[in-house]
Amino acid sequence: MKKAILLLLMALVVVSCSKDESTLTENQENLVHELDTDLRKQKPNRAYDNDVRGTYAGVIVANSAKFHGKLWLNIGNDGNTNAFVETVEGEELAFELAASSGSINTNYTFVNNRGSFEVNLSDFTNVVISNISIDETNGDAFVAKEINGNNRTVNLGTYDNSIAGLTTGTWDIMTPGAGGYENIDAIMVTGAGGGMQVELAADLEGQTPACYGGGPYPPFFWQDPLDNKFELYATGQSFTTYADGSTVLYDFGWSKYLCNLYGLAYTQGLYYPEATADVLFGGLAPGCYNINDYGYYAWMEADGVTLRSSGRITFSLPDFAALGYTANCTNGIMDGNEEGVDCGGFCPACVDPLSDETNRSIQTDLGNIQTITSIQLNK
Repeated sequence: MKKAILLLLMALVVVSCSKDESTLTENQENLVHELDTDLRKQKPNRAYDNDVRGTYAGVIVANSAKFHGKLWLNIGNDGNTNAFVETVEGEELAFELAASSGSINTNYTFVNNRGSFEVNLSDFTNVVISNISIDETNGDAFVAKEINGNNRTVNLGTYDNSIAGLTTGTWDIMTPGAGGYENIDAIMVTGAGGGMQVELAADLEGQTPACYGGGPYPPFFWQDPLDNKFELYATGQSFTTYADGSTVLYDFGWSKYLCNLYGLAYTQGLYYPEATADVLFGGLAPGCYNINDYGYYAWMEADGVTLRSSGRITFSLPDFAALGYTANCTNGIMDGNEEGVDCGGFCPACVDPLSDETNRSIQTDLGNIQTITSIQLNK
């Protein structure tokens, strides 16, 4: 009898273990499936930081810049190899590895019903993406490896020809993704006619944005919901990479903190026109200017005098509430424990910008640009 009971107990243990193992395996499979289908959230494996394997992030542009989105690559990071694109309009496209590509090597072809592209990872610190075809149009793309367990931050933007010329296109920036205050390590500019110019961290000049004290600071992105900071700045910048010797000058800047502080709409930037001050504004004194966008560029001919094209730079801002920013500090009304509209209490202190004698307005051809007080950049 005792032997029979013992055998029964052993059987129950075996069944129980089998059920637990089955549940564990199912959960693991679900986890892998989730990672496969949403590369935006997949963390790079630190073991692959110095390996071709891992995750990569960047941008892709095609169809005369009408197709514009963030691009992620998964090269064996979770045992699979695939790619994913999320366009600025919110379209989501999953790309599979073509049958002709190996699972882990240095050359890959990714395919989707909308098109395909090839990736060369023989130097995984300098990824080459070629033969891009989206909706039967050519394109450009750039990605960089994600390391230290961090997902890169990519901000998508555009530029227009509202001042001069015919050139329009996309203007994107990228940071390593550690969070908080980070230097921008890639700026990607792509014309509607094709051709992507990429400026890496080594190409960017260190300047002092007049919206902040101290410096000089290289171009930076600063995201901190607890301090209500979403700051994006690059001033006094230029690049000359065109074969004809032409040069692009640019400045851009946007600050959620200062927009809240001064009651400015998020459609307005806070900008120091260091590179473009003379060319576009007839010479402006150093200051932090409230403008109708997030920045300006000037594409100069090789003679350094003639303006080929110029206009505004605009970035796509995120859903701040989804990122954890205090909602009542951004809704344009006085609520919560605020002492004014979106200021005081838990929000930034209420300040009357007109009470500072350094504030003034300067009339330019582009409209009224108001100088506001600088604040100390507290990294």
